[in-house]
Amino acid sequence: MRRQQVRIDSGHLLSIAACLQIIQDASRPKQSKMGILSCSDLSGYWKNWPKGINLEIPSSGEVGPDECRGLTGNQWLWLDLEDQLPLQPSIYSEIVAADWLEYCTWPRWALQKIYHLLQDSGTLWLLVRNHPTPFFQRIRRKAREQRPGAHFNEDIEESPAFTDFYAFKKAMYPPISYRVKQIESMLKSLGFEIQQIQLFNDNGRSLHQWNPSRRQGVLTLIKKLMARWFLAKEKIWVLYVCKKMKPRWEWFLENISSHPVFPENFNRRYAEPIARLQQWISAYPSFRSDSVSALPCPAGRSTVLVLSPHPDDEAIGCGGLLLHLIESGNRVVVLQLTDGSICDSLLDKPVPYRHLVRIQEARQSAQTMGAECLCWGAADGNLQCSPEWIEKLHALLSDLRPNWIFAPFVNDPHPDHRACSDLLRAVLQRGFPGQEDLTIFSYEVSSFLPANVYFRIDRLIRRKEQWLLSYQNGLKSVDYVDFCLWRHAYASRIYTNQPGYIECFLVLRPEEYLSAEAFAESSHTDP
Repeated sequence: MRRQQVRIDSGHLLSIAACLQIIQDASRPKQSKMGILSCSDLSGYWKNWPKGINLEIPSSGEVGPDECRGLTGNQWLWLDLEDQLPLQPSIYSEIVAADWLEYCTWPRWALQKIYHLLQDSGTLWLLVRNHPTPFFQRIRRKAREQRPGAHFNEDIEESPAFTDFYAFKKAMYPPISYRVKQIESMLKSLGFEIQQIQLFNDNGRSLHQWNPSRRQGVLTLIKKLMARWFLAKEKIWVLYVCKKMKPRWEWFLENISSHPVFPENFNRRYAEPIARLQQWISAYPSFRSDSVSALPCPAGRSTVLVLSPHPDDEAIGCGGLLLHLIESGNRVVVLQLTDGSICDSLLDKPVPYRHLVRIQEARQSAQTMGAECLCWGAADGNLQCSPEWIEKLHALLSDLRPNWIFAPFVNDPHPDHRACSDLLRAVLQRGFPGQEDLTIFSYEVSSFLPANVYFRIDRLIRRKEQWLLSYQNGLKSVDYVDFCLWRHAYASRIYTNQPGYIECFLVLRPEEYLSAEAFAESSHTDP
């Protein structure tokens, strides 16, 4: 096969140079720390940069240049470009991403990591190639979201002589351009405030700029319409100047959950799980709770076991409460039942990698948060309530003798979550030492539950977000941070009539858990 070479055309050079000149001329405080993201070699631009700015190429420490140097082409192929970014919060006062987002497999996740890396009031300079409307195109290019990772350059040799991770990804994947509305939607949904949009042609000349949030005069409006014509017709460069004003949970409280129509928007957005819960309550009205009370946390040291069907389920459903229990000196053991290998972001990855990566994430995140982690590694999507698994869980419960057990709500539609409930019920029917002192907490993952207690997590929401972000392979395809913000803010509005975030649970004694016919039937058929 013919070996491809990475080339930067004159349009790249002139447009990037014009963009960097604007960034260099911008006013900023001294000793700013700036992160540089680009698949082009920009080293020649920094020699005349102001000395008060600390320039740095962000690296996760796992797929950086040193770690990638020994990989072959096939191994490099499986690494997503976004994995290069670290997960530590609030590192940079500014981030420049030029000729970079076009090569990301999961663009929204890439912008979410950038948002997390930026300090409050930090600035993102994002230079992206515009995607013209199909009316002006001879060939419609497929969107990256339709099949992540499918568009790669097959002319690359199996083991190309690249020593730079970014250069290899740029050669392997053709750039994916984006429409302005698509970029605006992703930025605004993550909490960015777009302060300026500026257009460049391939000669690096500025065509027009505007502030999306500012009211425009007639002349400016005419120029903006002309700019829209260029956007519709040409594949020009677009520079987005964005601000991260505050942490995402604060931005969500002020801009989303405080809006009067927030409950209506929530009911519309999550109509399917809400309807499923209403059907379940209609079939089993004894579980309808007229009052939801705050959860009193244990005063002494307790042992807590969390049954997590997939890595990240425990963080989604009860991460805030678990963090509080760990802080209070309780022993928290998280049991990961499956390997989580059936994940959209892992579908194009090698099989051994798929079976290991999410288990590694679970162990690292549990260690960071101060919990113990057990991984049993059942095949994702194939968890069974078999005699072997019942015996295994019974032995664990007999050894741990937990005071609290957390498990997904039995009406959850995922088969692995239902199998988890079946396992717990089978062990409770058999009985184990210490069962008389046990309290069972059902938590929400994919479903909603008829809560009878809640726990306020306003103080812990930042650490819960960090816990969720540590499961980055799951967040590439589904923004569980956004999902948790919506659900916890809505629960706070409904149950306490106050702004903030709360986690909800259905708390039952073992005899209540076993005597309910609902649990036995709803584990197999919907009511």
